[in-house]
Amino acid sequence: MDTQAQTQWQVDRELVLHPQGRDCRLTVTLPVRDEAERLQDTLAALANQHGAEYGQIGHDAYEVIVLLNNCRDASAQIARRFARTHPDFRLHVLEFDLPPAFSHAGGARKLLMDAAARRFQQTRHPEGIIASTDADTQVSSTWLSGMFLEFSKGADAVSGDIRPLEAELASLPAETQAYLTARREYQELRTELAAVLDPDSFDPWPRHYHHHGASLAVTAQAYAAVGGLPLSETGEDEALFRALRAHDATFRHSPLVEVATSPRASGRASGGFAELVQRWSDMAARGEPIQVGPVADEIVRLNAHRRLREIWQRQQLGLSVRAGQVEAVASAYGVSVRWLQYQLATASTFGRVSLALEDRALPRAQQVPIQHAIQELRQRLDTLRAYQLHYA
Repeated sequence: MDTQAQTQWQVDRELVLHPQGRDCRLTVTLPVRDEAERLQDTLAALANQHGAEYGQIGHDAYEVIVLLNNCRDASAQIARRFARTHPDFRLHVLEFDLPPAFSHAGGARKLLMDAAARRFQQTRHPEGIIASTDADTQVSSTWLSGMFLEFSKGADAVSGDIRPLEAELASLPAETQAYLTARREYQELRTELAAVLDPDSFDPWPRHYHHHGASLAVTAQAYAAVGGLPLSETGEDEALFRALRAHDATFRHSPLVEVATSPRASGRASGGFAELVQRWSDMAARGEPIQVGPVADEIVRLNAHRRLREIWQRQQLGLSVRAGQVEAVASAYGVSVRWLQYQLATASTFGRVSLALEDRALPRAQQVPIQHAIQELRQRLDTLRAYQLHYA
């Protein structure tokens, strides 16, 4: 038995002692590595879930599986004490010294999500929902009700908005706070621009731009269809998002689903949010602005992606596509017409064409300060909103 199979077997063996309830619709997976400072608040938020229309969500509707991964602090004691003092809350606490292949956030998350998928498979509930969050994160009181609503509308996967914990944000230097605020505004404006110029019927505006493990959920059926969460030390959530896109899964960036996470500058995982905060802190100390791509380039790519979507839809209906339409898209992304025609002819889903095009596109050499981009995005969106209002 290889390391992965043996580790998965150990997790499943422990979970035999914690059977899934008959009415369980959703399993929350929570990897933990030395988070004694924040874990109590994380668990309390998960236990206190409400629905805007029907009051508190019963604990029979969901379960939480905590995987304590090579912890050396009091995290295990905190989790077990919470389970004892909240007997109606279906909290299952597992503790392992994981082997190197899994002793990181990505590995622990994969073990948990794979185990949750097998639980729904065993109970014959392919519509069961596998949710993910982090131990330094507090979900909103309507986190689950927002998810349940989006999945009831046909979503295969849902991600939630992620904001920094206010108390910890206030402790950061003012310059770092300004960088975080500017980045969020830039991403929100960019996301609205994409929703206007390249609309996705299943993921309309308002929406957010996050699809990270701190606030992510997927049906067991969709999770199995894409082969589960890739095993990676970092970026496993982005890899799952790409896999779902490649399968044309319906993905909702829901504004109804929210969490607040720690904006600390020192974290457990390389390549995570903490590393990004540290980089911005260093840049702020040097007075170095965040650089982003020009808005004009973004508009060209968004319009081209909308045309690509239209070309794909015409092909699926057996309608003809003019050569000039393909040429325009190829030119916008800096790829050859022949290469794009081949992708359109051979790809099994639109998502595969879209991802291949993004990966092959020429990089944008020019960069501009983020504040310049924010100003231009505001102006462009004001014009687009006025146009939409006039022709509504």
